[in-house]
Amino acid sequence: MKKIVGLFVMSLLLTVTVAGFLIGRVTIDKVQAQDAGFVCPTKDIAATQCKGPEDCLYPNPDDCTTFIQCTVDTNGVTGTPVVMPCAPATPPLEWNDIKKECDYAGQPGTCSANSGVQ
Repeated sequence: MKKIVGLFVMSLLLTVTVAGFLIGRVTIDKVQAQDAGFVCPTKDIAATQCKGPEDCLYPNPDDCTTFIQCTVDTNGVTGTPVVMPCAPATPPLEWNDIKKECDYAGQPGTCSANSGVQ
């Protein structure tokens, strides 16, 4: 019984630690997006309320391996930009603004394809 309780406590501590890290990371990413001067387009929020899987997703002009996702503020009119990373991969994935998903560099719609950099 003590072993089960001990495992439960360790599992709970790990969950709290990971959740705290993720919450802290999202807070940092919100600040970075806002500091970069990105403003969520109110016309997109009005049209979609950012409810669809491809709504309110934008390229990050500062980093091709991330994208900006806007979350609707409680007023329903404005949004908060959050920098989201592409999944780790080799080679690194880039945001594809045509597909609205992370994709391999050089594909139409990615930063490197748009800039001519490979």
